[in-house]
Amino acid sequence: MRTNSLLPASLILLPLLLLPFPRTAHAFGESHIGLFADEDATYCGAAAVPYTPATVYVLAYIGSEISGLTAVEFRIDNIPPNPGYPVGQITASWNTNLVIGEPANGIALAFQTAQYGPYVPLGNIDFLAFADNWIDTDHRMVVMESFDSGLLAIVDGGFTTISVWGGRFTFNCSSDGNCSCGVGSSADASWGEVKSLY
Repeated sequence: MRTNSLLPASLILLPLLLLPFPRTAHAFGESHIGLFADEDATYCGAAAVPYTPATVYVLAYIGSEISGLTAVEFRIDNIPPNPGYPVGQITASWNTNLVIGEPANGIALAFQTAQYGPYVPLGNIDFLAFADNWIDTDHRMVVMESFDSGLLAIVDGGFTTISVWGGRFTFNCSSDGNCSCGVGSSADASWGEVKSLY
């Protein structure tokens, strides 16, 4: 049904501002490794509710500058501690058996055949809270350079290592929290480049 009246811009934008979890605009513009609440890379936040599993999908976006993906290296900054019951538990599952390291310090994943996107699922991390206070309000995890190698990178189909962006994921986002999917880090990024992505 078509109407001839125009709604004020504030009424159109208001529902977008009231969404419960941060969303990505699929507009980082360049290749990146992101953390999402869904396999479609739509939401980058979730609530940590006791006895309700929250799955964080680790996805690599391959832009036009990359021909396939054979490996990645990154770390996840500010990942919650994994104390187990009765506080909280973290379980990671990766989409390859060729894994070195762990997410908090640096992890490298390799694939026997090149993977193609635009989004390549790298794996998922399941968070199961038992206590209300395990994960704070506005708890932000950020994909960054590995402590082991200093790399936040995708290795392409020709085995060239390419620095990429890192995304963010926020647990328990408050109404005044900065909970965008954003850009975490890139070795080659200037502040001007980062600002241009918002």
